[in-house]
Amino acid sequence: MQRYINKRHKVRPGTRLTSGNPVFLVAHDTGNPGASADNHYTYFNGLVDRSASAQTFIDDKKILEIIPTGTGPDPAEKAWHVLYNVTTDNDRFSDDANDIALGVELCFGDKINTLEAYKRFVWYLAYCCNKWGINPRTHIPSHKQLDPARKRDVDQALATIGRR
Repeated sequence: MQRYINKRHKVRPGTRLTSGNPVFLVAHDTGNPGASADNHYTYFNGLVDRSASAQTFIDDKKILEIIPTGTGPDPAEKAWHVLYNVTTDNDRFSDDANDIALGVELCFGDKINTLEAYKRFVWYLAYCCNKWGINPRTHIPSHKQLDPARKRDVDQALATIGRR
C-alpha cells in the first residue's frame, strides 16, 4: 500500500534515488515497540525539525510505503535513514544509503504480532530483491551493520521472536 507523506526538505525531499532503482536495501526496525505502520506514517507526516525517514514500514497488518520506492508507478525517492557521516555504506556499496537504497522498517512488540510482521518483512525484502536483481546475501545489511556504534536494529525486533 502506498500512502505518501508530504514533501519536506528534511523528511521527504522529493528527489529520486541517484541510482534510479534501489541498489541495496537497509533492514531496520522502528525501535518503537507497539507502534504500527500507520503510527509511523502519522509521525513522519508531521515531522519537521529532524532529518529522519524511511520508505517502508511493515507491521502485522500491512506493508506501507510512505515515500515512493519504485514498486508502483512513482520512481524511488530518497529518504533519510542512515547518517551521511557514517561511511560503512560508502565502503560497501560505493555511495550513501540515503541516495541509492531503500530503508525498510519492521514494526514490532506490544500489540503487534511480530512474527506476522516479520513474515511480511521477509516477503517484501524478497519482492524487492526479485524486482531489481538485488542479491539478498550481500545487499541487505542491517542498520546495525552500517552504524554499529549507534544502532542495534534490526536485531532488537528479531530478538522478540527468537531470530537473529
